[in-house]
Amino acid sequence: MSGNLTVVGQTANGHLDAAPVAPTTEPPTSTLNFPYGDIRANGLDVGLAADGTVGIVYYPKKATSTHFVLDVTGYFI
Repeated sequence: MSGNLTVVGQTANGHLDAAPVAPTTEPPTSTLNFPYGDIRANGLDVGLAADGTVGIVYYPKKATSTHFVLDVTGYFI
């Protein structure tokens, strides 16, 4: 899948990770890093899981939140 991932409304610094299956531990790299209070976007290409889904995980400091927008521009079979 290709697209654009945008973060808005975050309450702290953090990062997002996109992968075919949502990781259970924090990976060594991230898809989108962002500081507090910034609207930040990044293009991405990520494979889809066998059922056609993609996992997006937020890694923040404890007790924080964010919103994100995923715009899908295409997918590959």
